[in-house]
Amino acid sequence: MSPINRRQFLSDHVPMLALAGGAAVSIAACTPKAEEKSTAIQWRMRTSWQKDMPGLFEAAERLAKRINHSCTGRLKVSLHAAESSQDAFGVFDEVASGRYEMAHSSSQFWAGKSLATTFFSSLPFGMTAGESTSWLLAGEGWALWRELYAKFGLAPFPVGNTGAQMAGWFARELKSLRGVKGLKLRVTGLAAEVWRRIGGEVVALDGAALVNALETGGIDAAEWMGPWNDLSLGLHRAARNYYYPGWQEPGATLECMVNLEALNALPEDLQTAIESACLASHTEETALMTARNQQALLTLVSVHKINVLRLPTDVITALSRASEAVRSDLAERDQFARRVFDSAMSFREQARQWQQVGDQAFVTARG
Repeated sequence: MSPINRRQFLSDHVPMLALAGGAAVSIAACTPKAEEKSTAIQWRMRTSWQKDMPGLFEAAERLAKRINHSCTGRLKVSLHAAESSQDAFGVFDEVASGRYEMAHSSSQFWAGKSLATTFFSSLPFGMTAGESTSWLLAGEGWALWRELYAKFGLAPFPVGNTGAQMAGWFARELKSLRGVKGLKLRVTGLAAEVWRRIGGEVVALDGAALVNALETGGIDAAEWMGPWNDLSLGLHRAARNYYYPGWQEPGATLECMVNLEALNALPEDLQTAIESACLASHTEETALMTARNQQALLTLVSVHKINVLRLPTDVITALSRASEAVRSDLAERDQFARRVFDSAMSFREQARQWQQVGDQAFVTARG
């Protein structure tokens, strides 16, 4: 595609989004030309999410509607949900091949394509939602992401962030690091290798199987997302101990990937409209996750009487050390992953220094 000047775009449009709050805003609306009114471009959006996944499938729906609305009939996007949890992992190839023009998913699913893809979603002990967004939009993140995906004929866009997740649901209280040995946890991605390195066992299950596995003892603990999605899944019925902090995914970015050839074929204003819609969705979905999670946590505590517990200090320390080793090992195995790793970790360190005198200092002072 004739690349959009990202910094100029952000300079022109992000202030408008911020002023409006991003909730129901369609920026860069397109006025149809007379000859285009009767020849709408038809696109299909695949999603990794099944219809019964709260927050995630609805986010894909809102993005499709936002694009349709902003282009007033010139570009029409239809949404196609995953039929099963396994459908999530075919989305990358479906869009790269042109079977679908775009998809709503998460880059952490594509480690089999490139080890670097994981860095654009979330890493154990990585960046918060705010830090990740800053790295993508004001640092090197998005440029590196685009460079990688272009090799596969794709263009990536951020479309939301889950915010801080929870460490998971445990059938029994975890008293110390000694309790991790042999403890069967449902966890995915790089976090699975981290858990193994501190002595735990990993079980791979999709969301639909988690409640039964916890109730029957097939697993001892399970992490899914945050309170909003966990409450909807009914995990509180199977375990009473809800642990934090969410070391495995402190802020997972969601993605919209677009077939590059299809994107190049669009008029420039429609390309800009898609990018505008994605950035508006990124603001809205991140805000919704934060709001719904805090509401759901209140319900879990006040209505369902679950125990919200902090992971023991020695467990957190062990997880942190193992995460550093796993991230470094990943970077060593792939040259491009090393570039992304160095950029992300450098940005995280700058953010840490600022947070100490910025938000973190203020929240501590506020009490």
